[in-house]
Amino acid sequence: MWKSENINIGRVKAKEPVTVKFDYLSEGIFVSAKSSCGCSVPIWKDNYLEVIYTPNNIAKHLENEGKTEYESVKHITVIMIEGYGQKNYDLKIQSTVYK
Repeated sequence: MWKSENINIGRVKAKEPVTVKFDYLSEGIFVSAKSSCGCSVPIWKDNYLEVIYTPNNIAKHLENEGKTEYESVKHITVIMIEGYGQKNYDLKIQSTVYK
């Protein structure tokens, strides 16, 4: 079990790394963590998962429409061994990315 499986980090600037911490509250064994894209790097430490998130620039088609920001949701799939079985978690980082 996690303190929170969905963290909204608010407004973040494109290309500037942000560190997000997911606290793990159960007794379990870490197996793996995989990000939905290359802009998020998960690192397991003691009893929490640290994710370094570097948001991408605003897509050209959005800039052409005059947009200066976009909504982002990144997924981190985490596998833990809890009790006698494997448990999969889908952790999320939400943000509004601006130029």
